[in-house]
Amino acid sequence: MEDEKYTVTVYIAAPGTPLVKEDPGASSLPGHMFYTTSNGHVTQSYGFAPIKHGNIDGPGAIARDDVQNYKDPLYSRTMEVSKQQYDKLNDFGQHPDKHGFNTYYKDARHNCVDFAWSALNHADLKRSYLLGGKGVDVDGPGALRPAHNVEAEGQQIQNNHQLDQQQQTQAVQPHSPVMKIG
Repeated sequence: MEDEKYTVTVYIAAPGTPLVKEDPGASSLPGHMFYTTSNGHVTQSYGFAPIKHGNIDGPGAIARDDVQNYKDPLYSRTMEVSKQQYDKLNDFGQHPDKHGFNTYYKDARHNCVDFAWSALNHADLKRSYLLGGKGVDVDGPGALRPAHNVEAEGQQIQNNHQLDQQQQTQAVQPHSPVMKIG
């Protein structure tokens, strides 16, 4: 359908965010960063976490229910994307290993923040700002903790608004009615 709107929403949950699908009273100790995609009819959720909840070093897995599990995340930003970017985000979320993302969870060195940024970068939603002018490394997160990425993610989107309109792949549709920050 020609008038379909494709979106990605980036979520950042602060440390202590309640977890709805876990034991009563459970919360996220370190916080979390994940994303959803939508074609206006179906929403898909993608996050990365250790297989054994609470482990900071060990096998990881893609979580497909983070949007239902994390109650009232600190931050969310919805952006309209192209069909190609939408497809890339879904493909990365479903098969991160196919795109070079190692699913071994390694504390602050390889975690949910890396997963979300890797997916965004794969879809040509490139980070153009690192918190404090520096990051862990050029391909790593803008900061070690999910909540610190609120500023980095917001700055990236602001920079994307300033992209040359003649550029073939514009990462964000700046005047889209679906663009929103929560």
